[in-house]
Amino acid sequence: PVETIHLHVWPEGETAFTMYEDDGETYAYLDGQVACTAMTCRVQEAGGELTISPRAGRYENMPDRRAYEVHLHLPRRPAEVSVQGLAETPWRYDEQTRRAFICAQEDPQRQRPLVICWKQND
Repeated sequence: PVETIHLHVWPEGETAFTMYEDDGETYAYLDGQVACTAMTCRVQEAGGELTISPRAGRYENMPDRRAYEVHLHLPRRPAEVSVQGLAETPWRYDEQTRRAFICAQEDPQRQRPLVICWKQND
Protein backbone atom coordinates (compact mmCIF):
# COMPACT_ATOMS: atom_id res chain seq x y z
CA PRO A 1 0.00 0.00 0.00
CA VAL A 2 1.20 3.47 -0.87
CA GLU A 3 0.77 5.89 2.02
CA THR A 4 2.45 8.87 0.33
CA ILE A 5 1.50 9.87 -3.19
CA HIS A 6 4.05 11.92 -5.13
CA LEU A 7 1.86 14.13 -7.27
CA HIS A 8 3.38 16.18 -10.11
CA VAL A 9 1.16 19.01 -11.33
CA TRP A 10 1.80 21.25 -14.33
CA PRO A 11 -0.92 23.87 -13.72
CA GLU A 12 -2.65 25.38 -16.71
CA GLY A 13 -6.23 26.61 -17.09
CA GLU A 14 -8.80 24.29 -15.54
CA THR A 15 -8.02 20.58 -15.41
CA ALA A 16 -9.39 17.50 -13.67
CA PHE A 17 -8.12 14.01 -12.98
CA THR A 18 -9.42 10.98 -11.11
CA MET A 19 -6.93 8.59 -9.53
CA TYR A 20 -8.15 5.00 -9.31
CA GLU A 21 -6.47 2.53 -6.98
CA ASP A 22 -6.96 -1.06 -5.92
CA ASP A 23 -5.00 -3.72 -4.03
CA GLY A 24 -2.71 -4.25 -7.03
CA GLU A 25 -2.70 -8.01 -6.56
CA THR A 26 -6.14 -9.49 -7.14
CA TYR A 27 -9.16 -9.11 -9.41
CA ALA A 28 -11.25 -7.69 -6.54
CA TYR A 29 -11.54 -4.43 -8.50
CA LEU A 30 -14.00 -6.30 -10.74
CA ASP A 31 -16.28 -6.54 -7.69
CA GLY A 32 -15.98 -2.81 -7.00
CA GLN A 33 -13.16 -2.90 -4.46
CA VAL A 34 -11.52 0.33 -5.59
CA ALA A 35 -10.91 3.81 -4.27
CA CYS A 36 -11.19 6.94 -6.39
CA THR A 37 -9.73 10.36 -5.70
CA ALA A 38 -10.92 13.31 -7.79
CA MET A 39 -8.51 16.20 -8.30
CA THR A 40 -9.05 19.58 -9.91
CA CYS A 41 -6.67 22.43 -10.64
CA ARG A 42 -7.65 25.99 -11.52
CA VAL A 43 -5.12 28.63 -12.54
CA GLN A 44 -5.53 32.37 -12.96
CA GLU A 45 -2.97 35.13 -13.42
CA ALA A 46 -2.78 35.77 -9.67
CA GLY A 47 -2.19 32.10 -8.77
CA GLY A 48 -4.04 28.84 -8.55
CA GLU A 49 -5.79 26.20 -6.52
CA LEU A 50 -5.34 22.43 -6.41
CA THR A 51 -8.20 20.51 -4.78
CA ILE A 52 -7.82 16.85 -3.86
CA SER A 53 -11.18 15.37 -2.92
CA PRO A 54 -11.49 12.75 -0.17
CA ARG A 55 -10.97 9.16 -1.31
CA ALA A 56 -14.23 7.43 -2.12
CA GLY A 57 -14.51 3.65 -1.91
CA ARG A 58 -12.47 0.96 -0.25
CA TYR A 59 -10.31 -2.06 -1.02
CA GLU A 60 -8.45 -4.69 1.00
CA ASN A 61 -5.38 -3.28 2.79
CA MET A 62 -6.10 0.29 1.75
CA PRO A 63 -3.98 2.71 3.83
CA ASP A 64 -5.98 4.38 6.60
CA ARG A 65 -4.12 7.65 6.12
CA ARG A 66 -2.82 9.31 3.02
CA ALA A 67 -0.18 11.97 2.54
CA TYR A 68 0.66 13.87 -0.61
CA GLU A 69 4.00 15.27 -1.68
CA VAL A 70 2.91 17.77 -4.29
CA HIS A 71 5.36 18.98 -6.91
CA LEU A 72 3.91 22.13 -8.48
CA HIS A 73 5.80 22.86 -11.69
CA LEU A 74 5.69 26.67 -11.81
CA PRO A 75 7.69 29.05 -14.02
CA ARG A 76 8.63 31.22 -11.01
CA ARG A 77 8.64 31.12 -7.23
CA PRO A 78 5.17 31.72 -5.75
CA ALA A 79 4.76 34.64 -3.38
CA GLU A 80 2.69 32.48 -1.04
CA VAL A 81 1.51 28.87 -0.64
CA SER A 82 -1.23 27.72 1.71
CA VAL A 83 -2.83 24.40 2.62
CA GLN A 84 -6.39 24.48 3.96
CA GLY A 85 -6.06 28.28 4.13
CA LEU A 86 -3.02 28.21 6.43
CA ALA A 87 -0.27 30.47 5.07
CA GLU A 88 2.22 29.03 7.60
CA THR A 89 2.40 25.87 5.50
CA PRO A 90 6.00 24.67 5.09
CA TRP A 91 7.01 24.57 1.43
CA ARG A 92 10.05 25.21 -0.69
CA TYR A 93 10.80 26.19 -4.26
CA ASP A 94 13.70 24.84 -6.30
CA GLU A 95 14.83 27.48 -8.80
CA GLN A 96 16.76 24.93 -10.86
CA THR A 97 13.85 22.53 -11.45
CA ARG A 98 11.17 25.25 -11.12
CA ARG A 99 9.14 23.23 -8.67
CA ALA A 100 7.36 24.12 -5.47
CA PHE A 101 7.29 21.21 -2.99
CA ILE A 102 4.37 20.96 -0.59
CA CYS A 103 3.67 18.08 1.83
CA ALA A 104 0.12 17.70 3.11
CA GLN A 105 -2.14 15.12 4.76
CA GLU A 106 -5.65 14.20 3.74
CA ASP A 107 -8.48 14.64 6.25
CA PRO A 108 -8.28 11.48 8.45
CA GLN A 109 -12.09 11.15 8.40
CA ARG A 110 -12.10 11.63 4.62
CA GLN A 111 -14.78 14.32 4.85
CA ARG A 112 -13.04 17.51 3.67
CA PRO A 113 -11.05 18.05 0.49
CA LEU A 114 -7.38 18.98 0.66
CA VAL A 115 -6.96 22.46 -0.85
CA ILE A 116 -3.57 23.86 -1.83
CA CYS A 117 -3.44 27.47 -3.07
CA TRP A 118 -0.62 29.59 -4.39
CA LYS A 119 -0.26 33.25 -5.26
CA GLN A 120 2.15 34.70 -7.78
CA ASN A 121 3.86 38.06 -7.63
CA ASP A 122 2.79 40.54 -10.29
